Amino acid sequence: MINDFGRDIFNVAVGIIWQTALAAAPIYLVLKKFNGLTVALIIVGVSSIILRKNWYNRWEE
Repeated sequence: MINDFGRDIFNVAVGIIWQTALAAAPIYLVLKKFNGLTVALIIVGVSSIILRKNWYNRWEE
């Protein structure tokens, strides 16, 4: 139970970062800040992989 709580808190933190980067990416695109867009998309990709392995794949358990 304690391990589940720690994992859930970690997933919430990663999810907040994922959502913020997902919202920032189109803003950077409109402002033509391509360096920021690249960083935001990399953050979205990395956090998506983390959430997939640590949260989504554990739904069936």
